Amino acid sequence: MASIKDIADQTGYSIATVSRVLNGKGNFSEKTRARIQQCARALRYIPNEVARSLNTGLNRLIGLLIPSVIFPFFAQLTYAIEHVAFRYGYKVLICNSEIDPEIENSYIQMLNQNQVAGIIMASQSQFTENYQSIASPLVLIERSFSNQFSSVVSDNFSGGELATELLIQKGCRYLGHITGSRSIKPALRRTDAFIATAEKHGIPYLIKQEKTGFNAAVIAENMLDECPQIDGVFCSSDDEAIALIMVANKRKISIPEQLKIVGFDGTKIALDLGISTIKQPIERIGERAFLMLLEQIAQKDAVIRHEVLPVELHEGLTT
Repeated sequence: MASIKDIADQTGYSIATVSRVLNGKGNFSEKTRARIQQCARALRYIPNEVARSLNTGLNRLIGLLIPSVIFPFFAQLTYAIEHVAFRYGYKVLICNSEIDPEIENSYIQMLNQNQVAGIIMASQSQFTENYQSIASPLVLIERSFSNQFSSVVSDNFSGGELATELLIQKGCRYLGHITGSRSIKPALRRTDAFIATAEKHGIPYLIKQEKTGFNAAVIAENMLDECPQIDGVFCSSDDEAIALIMVANKRKISIPEQLKIVGFDGTKIALDLGISTIKQPIERIGERAFLMLLEQIAQKDAVIRHEVLPVELHEGLTT
């Protein structure tokens, strides 16, 4: 990797001059600037953001921990956070934890070593001990286990109610629910609402847990094998809803005539496919999480905030 010294050797300018030009400082002629910048491009020079932050006293890097960008919700969330961060002059280091404590901890150590300005945690990990080693300001998304950190969550209970009520209103008489990890308390409120609503109406139900997000099709298969009379399923994510649709299609189960399905997240792919879903304000979640983090970065004694954002029902073709 090329260094400032390499550029100085190539152009004949001093290291100090090259450094100041690349950092936008000093009054130099256009000829000098052009020559140095052209050389930097030719050598594929990449600025060291950590070194730059030590010189300027301001690190413009933040870390984002998510389970995986393979999931549409986290892909859209990542884009939303990057979009707002860029407007404020920040860049984002994206870390896919795969819900693995060792991977997550290695990323946290890497972010600590790079002295990032702050971290947004949306990894859905249950390994809370990893949080204690974080040296930067921290904001949580869909996680809230203490008053130590600010957090942004959706109104998961309301979403669960809306989804379950829709299935019942559409005539479903035996409900299924595919839920995620029980350690993620905000998201677990979707399951709490499902149970409360089904029991309020006297509707029998079956709940299956999908712990990682990577085995949704297997869980869907197990649910339909165990209880083929299920005629309505509330999935705790759009990914699970898509997996269930694929399983139902393979079994020649007609949707929505024989099986009605509601997802959760409101991702673009679910909306494009016409899936009924509970729509989270994904862009708003990303924006609020970043602005909370920015406040924590600017003020060490900033107020800890917990925001609950509203959701809405989007009815598509699957109900």
